[in-house]
Amino acid sequence: MNLICLSALIANAVHGEPALPPVADCPSCNFVIVVLDVVRAFNTSPYGYERDTTPNLRRAAEQGVLFEKAYSVATWTVPSVGSMLSLSQVIDNGLDFGWDPTFASWHEWSSGITPVARVLQSRGWTTEAFIQSSVVRQDLGFPDGFMSWNTYPDVSPPFDEVAQEMSAQAKKEKPFFFYVHYRGAHVSLLPPEEYRSLFTADGKPLEYPEGGFTYDHAKQVPDGAEKFITAFDQTVRWYDDGVGTLLDTWNDPQVSDKTYFLVLADHGESLGEGQKWTRWGHCGSAWEERSRIPMVLLGPGLPKGYVVKSAVSSLDIIRTVLSIVGADPDGVSTWRGVELRETSPTYIVTQGSSKDLEQRWVSLRTQDGLKVRIQNSTSKTRLYDLSQEDTIISPANDPALLQALDGAVRYFQALEQTAPQGSAGGTEINLSEEELQKLRELGYIE
Repeated sequence: MNLICLSALIANAVHGEPALPPVADCPSCNFVIVVLDVVRAFNTSPYGYERDTTPNLRRAAEQGVLFEKAYSVATWTVPSVGSMLSLSQVIDNGLDFGWDPTFASWHEWSSGITPVARVLQSRGWTTEAFIQSSVVRQDLGFPDGFMSWNTYPDVSPPFDEVAQEMSAQAKKEKPFFFYVHYRGAHVSLLPPEEYRSLFTADGKPLEYPEGGFTYDHAKQVPDGAEKFITAFDQTVRWYDDGVGTLLDTWNDPQVSDKTYFLVLADHGESLGEGQKWTRWGHCGSAWEERSRIPMVLLGPGLPKGYVVKSAVSSLDIIRTVLSIVGADPDGVSTWRGVELRETSPTYIVTQGSSKDLEQRWVSLRTQDGLKVRIQNSTSKTRLYDLSQEDTIISPANDPALLQALDGAVRYFQALEQTAPQGSAGGTEINLSEEELQKLRELGYIE
């Protein structure tokens, strides 16, 4: 059964302001995507954070385009990355709702999905991936289309390696596409010692527990929440310095004259928000702090210091750049998105699910700030206003919301008919105890 694509259902809604000024095509230009895992917009310098956690990201924004209201398409890594690497909504690519509480069952790519890297490789691009993440796994199909798939341990982010390869590839005639995924501020938090005095009240190093800070420390240890947030910010600063290394390489005219450079996060993080209850971590419902991400784009022909105020999705930006470099995905049915040089979408879609698969959410955000969560739980579907701590609302006066709700109901029905209750219906993958421990450390399983 074909799942209903919400992006298609709401495509006829009224569109917002143009998101970018006119940008000339740059055929066969390079494209580098840098993902900072779990780095939320609210804790970064370009978005007004009081701590200067990301001076290099701010420097990038001054040299390019900052997206003020950028959102991820999912609240955890696997479906978000899957969507970015295929330009498909989560409900189309099958990479969410594809795991159980023990991570024993995962989904691979849905049939018919066309990965970005495969298309670019077929059109003449050199395609390389640099992965510092234990969940961006090869057995999920992510390497499809990449000519090289390089993985790195948690303690060794490949800042210099990526910079050197960017410089080397820029000297060649063949265009290149890089996907770079850094671990970012994912638990357990344990930055190098030289960062541990940053942002502390007394200027002394923050004392880290063995193995680093986890959500348990934030919730259970005295002053744990404050210490966890400081550790989060210190870790963000560490990875921002890595962004600085790549930005310095991009600033070489031999690179910048023909390379688009996109820095963003795959999702955000809850750091103690909430009125009815305190939220930590990610996955689940697409609260603002879990889905609002930093996003900066640099490249030939783009203005400097330009701020896009329209709400946009990571998918929209990637599709726009692909169009600019002459790899327009039109004609490939599974590639979706909005051409930002013309319009920006009215509704931004973010999806998530609970670990027991009993609850699934589709969250919509409008240009005027309304945040709506469509929740399905035990065959009941409701609408909530996220800006009012999950107040139940009626869509009766908004035809677009009615249309989206109808699509969500049909989507949930399709899920119930295609997967057994409580089961992901995915591919069985045997995980080692070491891999299970890593998932525990990341907060995905107990």
